[in-house]
Amino acid sequence: MLRSMDQTAGAGAGAYLRALLAYVAGLAVGGFPALGFVGKLSLVTDSGTAIGIMSAVLAFGGLLVGFVASLMLFSGRLENPARLTFELAVAYRTRLRFILASQASTLVAALLLCVLAVAWMVLFAISAPAISREVLGVAVFAYAGVCILRMLLLPLQIFELHEESLDSAVEALEEDAKRRYSTDAEESGGDGR
Repeated sequence: MLRSMDQTAGAGAGAYLRALLAYVAGLAVGGFPALGFVGKLSLVTDSGTAIGIMSAVLAFGGLLVGFVASLMLFSGRLENPARLTFELAVAYRTRLRFILASQASTLVAALLLCVLAVAWMVLFAISAPAISREVLGVAVFAYAGVCILRMLLLPLQIFELHEESLDSAVEALEEDAKRRYSTDAEESGGDGR
Protein backbone atom coordinates (compact mmCIF):
# COMPACT_ATOMS: atom_id res chain seq x y z
CA MET A 1 0.00 0.00 0.00
CA LEU A 2 2.34 2.74 1.19
CA ARG A 3 5.28 0.93 -0.38
CA SER A 4 3.64 0.89 -3.76
CA MET A 5 3.54 4.68 -3.86
CA ASP A 6 7.27 5.04 -4.40
CA GLN A 7 10.58 3.63 -3.22
CA THR A 8 11.17 6.86 -1.34
CA ALA A 9 7.62 7.38 -0.12
CA GLY A 10 7.35 10.63 1.75
CA ALA A 11 10.79 11.95 0.88
CA GLY A 12 11.01 15.33 -0.75
CA ALA A 13 10.26 18.95 -0.18
CA GLY A 14 6.48 18.50 -0.15
CA ALA A 15 6.54 15.84 2.57
CA TYR A 16 6.83 18.30 5.43
CA LEU A 17 4.06 20.50 4.06
CA ARG A 18 1.77 17.46 3.66
CA ALA A 19 2.58 16.34 7.20
CA LEU A 20 1.85 19.82 8.58
CA LEU A 21 -1.45 20.03 6.69
CA ALA A 22 -2.46 16.57 7.95
CA TYR A 23 -1.62 17.65 11.50
CA VAL A 24 -3.70 20.82 11.18
CA ALA A 25 -6.55 18.78 9.68
CA GLY A 26 -6.39 16.51 12.71
CA LEU A 27 -6.52 19.50 15.04
CA ALA A 28 -9.58 20.74 13.16
CA VAL A 29 -11.29 17.32 13.25
CA GLY A 30 -11.04 17.24 17.03
CA GLY A 31 -11.14 20.95 17.83
CA PHE A 32 -14.14 22.21 15.89
CA PRO A 33 -16.66 19.72 17.31
CA ALA A 34 -15.20 20.34 20.79
CA LEU A 35 -16.12 24.02 20.53
CA GLY A 36 -19.75 23.00 20.89
CA PHE A 37 -19.55 20.77 23.95
CA VAL A 38 -16.44 21.71 25.95
CA GLY A 39 -18.17 24.79 27.33
CA LYS A 40 -20.93 22.60 28.67
CA LEU A 41 -18.36 20.15 30.06
CA SER A 42 -16.69 22.97 32.00
CA LEU A 43 -20.01 23.94 33.55
CA VAL A 44 -20.97 20.43 34.67
CA THR A 45 -21.72 20.44 38.37
CA ASP A 46 -21.22 16.69 38.73
CA SER A 47 -17.43 16.51 38.85
CA GLY A 48 -17.51 12.73 38.36
CA THR A 49 -18.91 13.09 34.84
CA ALA A 50 -16.41 15.72 33.70
CA ILE A 51 -13.42 13.99 35.27
CA GLY A 52 -14.66 10.64 33.91
CA ILE A 53 -14.72 11.96 30.36
CA MET A 54 -11.22 13.42 30.68
CA SER A 55 -9.99 10.22 32.34
CA ALA A 56 -11.22 8.26 29.32
CA VAL A 57 -9.36 10.65 27.01
CA LEU A 58 -6.25 10.29 29.20
CA ALA A 59 -6.52 6.49 29.10
CA PHE A 60 -6.80 6.58 25.29
CA GLY A 61 -3.70 8.79 25.07
CA GLY A 62 -1.77 6.58 27.49
CA LEU A 63 -2.60 3.42 25.56
CA LEU A 64 -1.56 5.07 22.32
CA VAL A 65 1.75 6.24 23.84
CA GLY A 66 2.57 2.71 24.96
CA PHE A 67 1.56 1.11 21.68
CA VAL A 68 3.44 3.58 19.48
CA ALA A 69 6.58 3.43 21.62
CA SER A 70 6.58 -0.37 21.34
CA LEU A 71 5.88 -0.20 17.62
CA MET A 72 8.80 2.19 17.10
CA LEU A 73 11.16 -0.25 18.80
CA PHE A 74 10.26 -2.98 16.30
CA SER A 75 9.91 -0.73 13.25
CA GLY A 76 13.58 0.20 13.20
CA ARG A 77 14.81 -3.35 12.60
CA LEU A 78 16.08 -4.37 9.20
CA GLU A 79 15.44 -7.99 8.19
CA ASN A 80 18.32 -9.76 6.42
CA PRO A 81 20.41 -6.67 5.61
CA ALA A 82 23.12 -8.82 3.97
CA ARG A 83 20.68 -9.82 1.21
CA LEU A 84 19.99 -6.22 0.15
CA THR A 85 21.89 -4.38 -2.52
CA PHE A 86 23.22 -0.96 -1.58
CA GLU A 87 20.47 0.77 -3.58
CA LEU A 88 17.72 -1.30 -1.95
CA ALA A 89 19.20 -0.68 1.50
CA VAL A 90 19.17 3.09 0.88
CA ALA A 91 15.57 2.96 -0.39
CA TYR A 92 14.50 0.82 2.57
CA ARG A 93 16.27 3.16 4.99
CA THR A 94 14.45 6.15 3.48
CA ARG A 95 11.06 4.43 3.84
CA LEU A 96 11.90 3.29 7.36
CA ARG A 97 12.92 6.81 8.40
CA PHE A 98 9.64 8.14 7.04
CA ILE A 99 7.66 5.53 8.98
CA LEU A 100 9.62 6.24 12.18
CA ALA A 101 9.13 10.01 11.76
CA SER A 102 5.40 9.47 11.30
CA GLN A 103 5.26 7.27 14.39
CA ALA A 104 7.27 9.84 16.37
CA SER A 105 4.74 12.49 15.37
CA THR A 106 1.92 10.24 16.59
CA LEU A 107 3.80 9.64 19.85
CA VAL A 108 4.29 13.38 20.45
CA ALA A 109 0.61 14.05 19.75
CA ALA A 110 -0.42 11.32 22.21
CA LEU A 111 1.96 12.66 24.87
CA LEU A 112 0.58 16.18 24.41
CA LEU A 113 -2.94 14.78 24.65
CA CYS A 114 -2.09 13.18 28.01
CA VAL A 115 -0.43 16.34 29.36
CA LEU A 116 -3.32 18.54 28.27
CA ALA A 117 -5.93 16.16 29.75
CA VAL A 118 -4.13 16.13 33.11
CA ALA A 119 -3.82 19.93 32.99
CA TRP A 120 -7.56 20.23 32.30
CA MET A 121 -8.34 17.97 35.29
CA VAL A 122 -6.11 20.12 37.50
CA LEU A 123 -7.87 23.29 36.35
CA PHE A 124 -11.21 21.63 36.98
CA ALA A 125 -10.12 20.49 40.47
CA ILE A 126 -8.97 23.96 41.49
CA SER A 127 -12.11 25.58 40.03
CA ALA A 128 -10.14 27.71 37.56
CA PRO A 129 -12.15 30.17 35.44
CA ALA A 130 -14.40 28.45 32.91
CA ILE A 131 -12.72 30.17 29.94
CA SER A 132 -9.33 28.60 30.75
CA ARG A 133 -10.93 25.17 31.06
CA GLU A 134 -12.78 25.69 27.77
CA VAL A 135 -9.65 26.69 25.87
CA LEU A 136 -7.69 23.79 27.32
CA GLY A 137 -10.62 21.42 26.70
CA VAL A 138 -10.72 22.37 23.02
CA ALA A 139 -6.96 21.73 22.84
CA VAL A 140 -7.44 18.32 24.47
CA PHE A 141 -10.05 17.24 21.96
CA ALA A 142 -8.09 18.80 19.08
CA TYR A 143 -5.14 16.58 19.97
CA ALA A 144 -7.51 13.64 20.38
CA GLY A 145 -8.51 14.27 16.75
CA VAL A 146 -4.87 14.28 15.68
CA CYS A 147 -4.28 11.02 17.54
CA ILE A 148 -7.32 9.35 15.99
CA LEU A 149 -6.32 10.34 12.45
CA ARG A 150 -2.67 9.39 12.97
CA MET A 151 -3.72 6.12 14.56
CA LEU A 152 -5.40 5.19 11.26
CA LEU A 153 -1.95 5.13 9.64
CA LEU A 154 -0.50 2.62 12.08
CA PRO A 155 -2.07 -0.53 10.55
CA LEU A 156 -0.76 0.51 7.13
CA GLN A 157 2.73 0.97 8.56
CA ILE A 158 2.60 -2.37 10.34
CA PHE A 159 1.43 -4.03 7.12
CA GLU A 160 4.30 -2.49 5.17
CA LEU A 161 6.89 -3.63 7.69
CA HIS A 162 5.52 -7.18 7.79
CA GLU A 163 5.28 -7.26 4.00
CA GLU A 164 8.96 -6.35 3.71
CA SER A 165 9.90 -8.99 6.28
CA LEU A 166 7.86 -11.68 4.50
CA ASP A 167 9.28 -10.73 1.11
CA SER A 168 12.78 -11.01 2.53
CA ALA A 169 12.06 -14.42 4.07
CA VAL A 170 10.56 -15.77 0.83
CA GLU A 171 13.58 -14.47 -1.10
CA ALA A 172 15.95 -16.23 1.31
CA LEU A 173 14.01 -19.50 0.99
CA GLU A 174 14.01 -19.21 -2.79
CA GLU A 175 17.79 -18.72 -2.86
CA ASP A 176 18.27 -21.71 -0.56
CA ALA A 177 16.03 -23.88 -2.77
CA LYS A 178 17.95 -22.84 -5.91
CA ARG A 179 21.26 -23.56 -4.21
CA ARG A 180 20.04 -27.02 -3.09
CA TYR A 181 18.68 -27.78 -6.55
CA SER A 182 21.94 -26.80 -8.25
CA THR A 183 23.95 -28.85 -5.72
CA ASP A 184 21.67 -31.86 -6.22
CA ALA A 185 21.92 -31.49 -10.00
CA GLU A 186 25.73 -31.39 -9.88
CA GLU A 187 25.89 -34.46 -7.63
CA SER A 188 23.60 -36.50 -9.88
CA GLY A 189 25.61 -35.82 -12.99
CA GLY A 190 24.14 -32.54 -14.13
CA ASP A 191 20.92 -33.93 -15.63
CA GLY A 192 18.74 -32.74 -12.71
CA ARG A 193 17.68 -36.25 -11.59
